Amino acid sequence: EPDTEVQKIVVGRSEHEYYNAGPTTILQKDSNGLRHSSFEVENSKGSFLLVRDDLLHPHTGGNKLRKLDALLPALQSEGATDILTCGGCQSAHTAAVAVACAERGLKAHVLLRGEPLKVPTGYNLL
Repeated sequence: EPDTEVQKIVVGRSEHEYYNAGPTTILQKDSNGLRHSSFEVENSKGSFLLVRDDLLHPHTGGNKLRKLDALLPALQSEGATDILTCGGCQSAHTAAVAVACAERGLKAHVLLRGEPLKVPTGYNLL
């Protein structure tokens, strides 16, 4: 199961001068900087939970990594040792597959389409 960080977002007014910029304040209640009681929200208009997939992994994240966290163990339980995927030269999907496979001891085979980059950038640096 992925370690997706879930944070509570509260909408209302705050008594703290920095965060009380207008009639409505949006506070991320579960971050370290907002745990002090001076950050409490008065007259809360509601709250919602935010799933922070961008914090799942330092090199790749989001729904791609969550999908692979379910798929790769299922493939391993069936005896898979190699994973084949394809995508574009800057594909976040292919990078996520390569990283997730490497962390699980699987061999990733990535077929890239498109022109080779003259200067590697982004996911090509992984």
